[in-house]
Amino acid sequence: MPGGSVRVELAAGVLTVANSGPLLAPATVVALTEPFRRAPEAAASDHAARDAVVPGRRHSGLGLSIVAAVAQAHGWTLAIRPGDTGGLLVRVDTGATSAGVSSVSPDGDR
Repeated sequence: MPGGSVRVELAAGVLTVANSGPLLAPATVVALTEPFRRAPEAAASDHAARDAVVPGRRHSGLGLSIVAAVAQAHGWTLAIRPGDTGGLLVRVDTGATSAGVSSVSPDGDR
Protein backbone atom coordinates (compact mmCIF):
# COMPACT_ATOMS: atom_id res chain seq x y z
CA MET A 1 0.00 0.00 0.00
CA PRO A 2 1.54 3.35 -0.95
CA GLY A 3 2.78 5.31 2.03
CA GLY A 4 2.86 2.16 4.14
CA SER A 5 5.84 0.71 5.91
CA VAL A 6 7.58 -2.64 6.27
CA ARG A 7 9.87 -3.51 9.16
CA VAL A 8 12.24 -6.49 8.89
CA GLU A 9 14.28 -7.88 11.78
CA LEU A 10 16.61 -10.88 11.98
CA ALA A 11 17.87 -11.93 15.40
CA ALA A 12 18.98 -15.30 16.76
CA GLY A 13 17.51 -17.24 13.83
CA VAL A 14 14.15 -15.50 13.96
CA LEU A 15 12.98 -13.45 10.99
CA THR A 16 10.19 -10.99 11.77
CA VAL A 17 8.41 -8.96 9.11
CA ALA A 18 5.70 -6.44 9.98
CA ASN A 19 3.78 -4.17 7.65
CA SER A 20 1.30 -1.35 8.06
CA GLY A 21 -1.43 -2.60 5.76
CA PRO A 22 -5.15 -2.62 6.50
CA LEU A 23 -6.51 -4.14 9.72
CA LEU A 24 -7.24 -7.83 9.11
CA ALA A 25 -9.61 -10.12 10.95
CA PRO A 26 -7.88 -13.09 12.67
CA ALA A 27 -10.01 -15.53 10.63
CA THR A 28 -8.75 -13.92 7.42
CA VAL A 29 -5.11 -14.23 8.50
CA VAL A 30 -5.41 -18.00 8.96
CA ALA A 31 -6.25 -18.49 5.27
CA LEU A 32 -3.43 -16.31 3.89
CA THR A 33 -1.00 -19.24 3.55
CA GLU A 34 -3.29 -20.83 0.94
CA PRO A 35 -2.08 -20.19 -2.64
CA PHE A 36 -3.82 -17.30 -4.41
CA ARG A 37 -5.64 -16.30 -1.21
CA ARG A 38 -5.73 -12.59 -0.50
CA ALA A 39 -7.37 -10.75 2.33
CA PRO A 40 -10.55 -8.99 1.14
CA GLU A 41 -9.35 -5.88 2.98
CA ALA A 42 -6.03 -5.93 1.09
CA ALA A 43 -7.69 -6.61 -2.26
CA ALA A 44 -9.99 -3.61 -1.80
CA SER A 45 -7.13 -1.27 -0.94
CA ASP A 46 -4.99 -2.76 -3.73
CA HIS A 47 -7.60 -1.88 -6.35
CA ALA A 48 -6.91 1.82 -5.86
CA ALA A 49 -3.20 1.50 -5.13
CA ARG A 50 -1.88 -1.20 -7.46
CA ASP A 51 -0.66 1.17 -10.18
CA ALA A 52 1.58 2.92 -7.65
CA VAL A 53 3.35 -0.39 -6.90
CA VAL A 54 3.62 -2.05 -10.32
CA PRO A 55 1.70 -0.40 -13.15
CA GLY A 56 -1.12 -2.61 -14.41
CA ARG A 57 -0.42 -5.53 -12.05
CA ARG A 58 -2.26 -6.86 -9.03
CA HIS A 59 -0.68 -9.00 -6.39
CA SER A 60 -1.25 -12.74 -6.80
CA GLY A 61 -1.52 -13.94 -3.20
CA LEU A 62 1.43 -16.33 -3.42
CA GLY A 63 3.92 -14.74 -1.01
CA LEU A 64 2.78 -16.26 2.27
CA SER A 65 2.01 -19.64 0.71
CA ILE A 66 5.64 -19.78 -0.48
CA VAL A 67 6.90 -18.74 2.97
CA ALA A 68 4.75 -21.47 4.56
CA ALA A 69 6.05 -24.12 2.14
CA VAL A 70 9.70 -23.16 2.72
CA ALA A 71 9.21 -23.10 6.50
CA GLN A 72 7.55 -26.51 6.46
CA ALA A 73 10.23 -28.01 4.20
CA HIS A 74 12.95 -26.90 6.63
CA GLY A 75 11.10 -27.69 9.86
CA TRP A 76 10.85 -24.02 10.82
CA THR A 77 8.01 -22.46 12.79
CA LEU A 78 5.80 -19.93 11.03
CA ALA A 79 3.49 -17.60 12.95
CA ILE A 80 1.23 -15.03 11.31
CA ARG A 81 -1.07 -12.67 13.17
CA PRO A 82 -2.76 -9.33 12.57
CA GLY A 83 -0.79 -6.32 13.73
CA ASP A 84 -2.16 -4.42 16.70
CA THR A 85 -3.07 -1.39 14.58
CA GLY A 86 -3.25 -3.04 11.14
CA GLY A 87 -1.15 -5.03 8.74
CA LEU A 88 0.49 -8.34 9.50
CA LEU A 89 3.20 -9.62 11.77
CA VAL A 90 4.97 -12.64 10.26
CA ARG A 91 7.54 -14.55 12.29
CA VAL A 92 9.73 -17.40 11.01
CA ASP A 93 11.76 -19.20 13.67
CA THR A 94 14.53 -21.29 12.13
CA GLY A 95 15.69 -22.69 15.46
CA ALA A 96 19.21 -21.40 14.74
CA THR A 97 21.21 -19.52 17.32
CA SER A 98 22.81 -16.16 16.65
CA ALA A 99 26.11 -17.94 15.97
CA GLY A 100 24.48 -19.72 13.03
CA VAL A 101 23.01 -16.64 11.39
CA SER A 102 24.82 -14.40 8.96
CA SER A 103 23.69 -10.91 8.21
CA VAL A 104 23.55 -9.23 4.83
CA SER A 105 23.41 -5.48 4.39
CA PRO A 106 20.89 -3.96 1.96
CA ASP A 107 23.64 -3.63 -0.67
CA GLY A 108 24.52 -7.34 -0.43
CA ASP A 109 27.71 -7.07 1.64
CA ARG A 110 28.15 -9.60 4.46
